[in-house]
Amino acid sequence: MAESGASITLKSGSNLALSFISLDPEKRAAMSVLYAFCRVVDDIADDMVLPKAEKLVRLGEWRRQIELCANGSPGLPLARELAPVIRHYRIPPEHLLEIIEGVSMDVEPPRYETWEQLRRYCHRVASCVGLASIEIFGYRHASARQYAELLGLAFQTTNILRDVRQDLGNGRIYLPDEDLRRAGYSRGELERGIINERALHAFRLMAERSEHFYAAAARALDPEDRPNMRAAQVMTKVYHDVLVRIRARGFDVWHRGARLPKWRKAWLVGEAMLEERRTHNAPHSAAHVAVLGAGVAGLAAAVDLARRGHRVTLIEARGHAGGRAHSFRHAPTGDVVDNGQHILMGCCRETISFVDAIGARGLLREGRGLDVPYLSEAGGVSRLNSHGWPPPLYLARALFGFGELGPRDRLRAAEPVVAAALDRSGARWRASTVAEWLQACRQSENAVRALWEPLCMAALNEPVASASAAQFGEVVRRAFLGRASDAGVIFSRVGLSRLLVEGAIDVIAACGGEIRLGCAARRLVFREGRVAAVELDGGTELAVDAVVSALPWGALRSLLPAESDLARKIEPLRGSPIVGIHLWFDRKVCGEPFIGLLDSPVHWIIDRNALCDLEKHSGPSVTLVISGAYGHVEAKTEDLVRLALGECRRFLPAAQDAKVVHHFVQKARDATLQARPEMQPHRPGAETAWPNLFLAGDWTDTGLPSTIEGAVISGRRAAAMVG
Repeated sequence: MAESGASITLKSGSNLALSFISLDPEKRAAMSVLYAFCRVVDDIADDMVLPKAEKLVRLGEWRRQIELCANGSPGLPLARELAPVIRHYRIPPEHLLEIIEGVSMDVEPPRYETWEQLRRYCHRVASCVGLASIEIFGYRHASARQYAELLGLAFQTTNILRDVRQDLGNGRIYLPDEDLRRAGYSRGELERGIINERALHAFRLMAERSEHFYAAAARALDPEDRPNMRAAQVMTKVYHDVLVRIRARGFDVWHRGARLPKWRKAWLVGEAMLEERRTHNAPHSAAHVAVLGAGVAGLAAAVDLARRGHRVTLIEARGHAGGRAHSFRHAPTGDVVDNGQHILMGCCRETISFVDAIGARGLLREGRGLDVPYLSEAGGVSRLNSHGWPPPLYLARALFGFGELGPRDRLRAAEPVVAAALDRSGARWRASTVAEWLQACRQSENAVRALWEPLCMAALNEPVASASAAQFGEVVRRAFLGRASDAGVIFSRVGLSRLLVEGAIDVIAACGGEIRLGCAARRLVFREGRVAAVELDGGTELAVDAVVSALPWGALRSLLPAESDLARKIEPLRGSPIVGIHLWFDRKVCGEPFIGLLDSPVHWIIDRNALCDLEKHSGPSVTLVISGAYGHVEAKTEDLVRLALGECRRFLPAAQDAKVVHHFVQKARDATLQARPEMQPHRPGAETAWPNLFLAGDWTDTGLPSTIEGAVISGRRAAAMVG
């Protein structure tokens, strides 16, 4: 005897069938029949015994039965149950025919070169189920069809990720080849069960795609239709919990299963049904957002926007992403070189979170506490080292153990920290320089020289004589008034492009974003008080719903109406320079991964071989950094190399007889925004006079100096304001 639709559905125990509890009896019965049809045709394609030819015959018969359901008298018992459902709820037969086409794609072992090819499969086997289902649920707004399409993609990509190992056992790999190539992984490795970091990155890309579709679907659902979509929302709760579990397990779906136990499913169904009884605010619809500038701020904004369900177009005038935090290959040596040496601290929590979100956390060298070695004219190493003491004692331990400070300096060194703690808004010293603030805090010339000037130059790229006391106070609060790890110095173990750029680009692309490198924005087109389009090279216009500008202040100003308040506000902004000198020696010359220099025009010597230990190196090399390099940015290359070599030989005994094999000098005239008190009033916030134009960039008013942390904060803030 043929099974009824209700019997087939009851036996399946699927997440979809579980959601039917939220429907009234009539719709529940209709959905049971629809689901039974989906189950039966899927089982035909999945049958491991049935010959291929027989599968195709049976699926062909179901095509004929669906046509008869709409216009005629079907012969199969389940089809006779399905016919009145199709007619009563006016389900377009093409949705059911597409489901059959989708499962037919599984008869042959599938191979998908691109996501777009896989998307067609997902549309057929999942989105079309949703499109048929909403006819039973009922809806008033056309956006419900978009909701069903997107939610189907979210469910199917979650299934694909969850079932990687099971599908491979059935001879199927659904991960598209382009994802595997992005991750540096291969089908052959997956077939052999080789699960490594590259495999997890490939799994992560599918997870990011799935997350994007959940968010986009939520944006498409009109609140007026939401009560009718209760079953779909129940399914969303269950399926998304699978995705959350996968993410919590480091995307290792191979060794650590992500299927939910029955009790967890029941709990989530109950929780979802309670949530759906509440009043829900109207969601912001998904938008096409242009992000101008692919520096760190632009990348952070684009990643967050993509995850929020928006369609992102990232536009960058240069041929590479990363802005002032990218790396390139030095032709004479073949080594990866950063365009500027960036130092992070443990208090850069947003940056660490961003790096973690794009799958690059393992590429960081993270210190557990404060440990900074310095060399001075007197010779020898003095360490500013907390030795792992807990806060707030770790700072006292570091200061009292710092050999460059005398007894009185050590006692008074905590005064600026206390002053920063008492003036959390920075209002008292807003118009003052760091030198004025330190003088008020009774800091001696030696304390300024050995402790505060190096910290100020590293964090603000500006000497204490001209640097903003308010911004410096914020750095002090974040670094020394939190966790002990907040003061730890963090370096990248690879080039900055690999750390900050590659993973972000992968996430944006996986979420359907478009990255246009070598494409400059020439003008913002304003209509009716909004940005309507971005004019690109060649005069073409890109229509947009919103724009996030992550451009430098000068580039942004050229896109704005000259008479606008924003253009006038940012006109006085100026940059501060950094010079980096890279030296390759014939032998190892540095005994520490990084060293701060006192009494020197050079502020840092960095041993890239020691820090970037995940990169290949052609030979021993060091990078010397001159911050706030106003007196050196116009110097000739040979003079800078001579200066750097002289400082190496002055402070590093091993460099005395070493020979320079290669050298390379980088000058960044506008490396950072000048961190001076007079600049602060000209730093704009994220919002502008135009409701759909938002600003990001380390030069905007983030409350921090111009740093990677400020860039990430600004990008995420702008993305949140888009909605």
